[in-house]
Amino acid sequence: MPTNLVEASLEDLPALGEISVQAGYPAWGAKQLREEFERAHAYLWCMRLAGKAVAFALYWLIAGEAELLQIVVSPNYRRRGLAQRLLGQSEEELQKLGAETIYLEVAERNKPARRLYEQLGFEQMGLRKNYYPARGGTAADHAVLLSKALS
Repeated sequence: MPTNLVEASLEDLPALGEISVQAGYPAWGAKQLREEFERAHAYLWCMRLAGKAVAFALYWLIAGEAELLQIVVSPNYRRRGLAQRLLGQSEEELQKLGAETIYLEVAERNKPARRLYEQLGFEQMGLRKNYYPARGGTAADHAVLLSKALS
């Protein structure tokens, strides 16, 4: 499945916002993505399949430290290895921009994402208890803090 990592443009934001909403992240719609897009230290990459945006990753990069704020794969394109490719290719781009370390947080209950991050060399460095609020009948969840040194 040939995919193409590209730096997102203003024209991509509505589609990326829709992907985010479809994936269950309504707070990361087009408006929020545009606010992030306009920050000098933000980097937003998307993956395209046959010209259509199907996934994106949003990072901040400040003083050699990158923070993954959001990574989303369209529900229709999951379980195809896109998240792994997106992370790997965006790591390469971040290194070119001077990143030395990547940080992220992930919900403790999100076992598939945690497994992926571990496979890619991320290591746990902390835990924020009850960071994610209770919703939809589930209890609050902890945020697992992860980091990865880039070589």
